[in-house]
Amino acid sequence: MGLKIGSKTKLAKRMFTPQTIKELKDKIAKTKQNGESWECDLRDLDVTEIEDWLFEGCSGLEIIVLPESLIKIGKGALSGCTSLERVEIPKEVIKIGCNAFEGCKKLEEVTLPIGVNAALDCVFENCDALKTIHIIR
Repeated sequence: MGLKIGSKTKLAKRMFTPQTIKELKDKIAKTKQNGESWECDLRDLDVTEIEDWLFEGCSGLEIIVLPESLIKIGKGALSGCTSLERVEIPKEVIKIGCNAFEGCKKLEEVTLPIGVNAALDCVFENCDALKTIHIIR
């Protein structure tokens, strides 16, 4: 007997874990074209910076797990990720560019390291659902 999937059945999304920057950029381009919902785990990438505007307009990105090696999130890096609900910024991050999370309409909760250099009014501009910012040491 096989699995029967009805119109109300939801399939669990698989976490996308890129092994290279090229693989990540290919996935970003694909999801921008088709608008699919997705989750992204960057812990296996040894990167120190999320480029300016890298994820801009990835409206289907729901979850992103940032690597501990990260020290900078570029300008507009995750702007327009309208499905993103929560983000934990690693404690090593020292700089977040303006508009990094602009227009993340579902973003409700953020964890920031205490010494981060960021103008919070422009970093989280138009994040209408943002309720809680946790500051960690």
